[in-house]
Amino acid sequence: MAAVTSVVVAGLVAVILDAERWLQAIVILLLGAAVVLLIDLRRRSGEVSHALRRAVDRDRALARQVAALSGYNLIDRRLEALTEAVGAPIQRALGPDGQLEQMERRFLGAFEAERLRAADRQRELEGGRGALAEMIARQEAALADSRVALTRGQERAVKELTQVARDETRQVEALLQLVPALEQRRALLPPSGRWAMDARSIGHLMDLVRARHIQLAVELGSGTSSIWLGYQLEKTGGRLVSVEHESEFAEMTRTSVQRHGLADTVEVRLAPLVDLDTARWYDTAELADLTAVDLLVVDGPPGSVGRRARAYALPFFLERLAPDALVILDDSNRPDEVEIVRDWISRYNLERIETGMSRLAVLRRRTA
Repeated sequence: MAAVTSVVVAGLVAVILDAERWLQAIVILLLGAAVVLLIDLRRRSGEVSHALRRAVDRDRALARQVAALSGYNLIDRRLEALTEAVGAPIQRALGPDGQLEQMERRFLGAFEAERLRAADRQRELEGGRGALAEMIARQEAALADSRVALTRGQERAVKELTQVARDETRQVEALLQLVPALEQRRALLPPSGRWAMDARSIGHLMDLVRARHIQLAVELGSGTSSIWLGYQLEKTGGRLVSVEHESEFAEMTRTSVQRHGLADTVEVRLAPLVDLDTARWYDTAELADLTAVDLLVVDGPPGSVGRRARAYALPFFLERLAPDALVILDDSNRPDEVEIVRDWISRYNLERIETGMSRLAVLRRRTA
């Protein structure tokens, strides 16, 4: 633009200086203007070309960006697909009524059930504490009762030991009185006590026999007393029938009778136990010949046979007794024998004599 201005100015100057050359100046001016325009046109053409090249570069860059954006769209689509692939399980897990919500409900349900169980256990524990306290109270009461029972047991044991010592003393005293009176004994005397008749009862029995003239004595249950009665009846010419229900014990008594030389005085008779109408007792067929009995000693059957096993003796022998016969029941301190004595007295018009001397209950027919 500055070049055109310079040409125009130069043309004007030429005109002023040389009017004649006006036409030439105009031509020159036009040529200068044309040159200037041409130069400007080329410059502008270069600028346009440069701008076009820049536009092409920009278009290419834009195309690359578009291509890049297309890649981004692919990534977006892949991301969308991935989101759908991952999002569906997540939606199923996290959405309404999803797995997470179901797990939460199950967890809450389990927690509530555990809480209820804990409450039940707490109640059970509280009830258990009450039951434990009650059990402790019962145990303490039982312990107190045990202490009382123990004290009573100790007192009873002391009393029983004292009684045993007293009884043993009485047994020794009885033996000291019995043995010297039996000067003619021919062998070692059988032991007394335990299942056999004790020494004091034997002494009591010997006193009763010595005070009476006894021709026939019947003893239910053989053993120690059979030998003592045999020696006493040998002196007076009496006879003893000792009844035994077991063959082994009958043979033992026979051997003892033979050893003491009492076979002519003492007969050991075996009469097994049989079932009668109201009792289990000796076979009465083995006893039917025994009559006019002056002394009936009831020391069998043993209590192991049954309750009141000896009660049948008097009903069977009542009509076989001599008018002034004595009926003697051993072990009269036992409950069954107490009942038997009471029953015999009330039913058969008997009376009890010689009380308190030993374990023997001595009965006879009541006198008018």
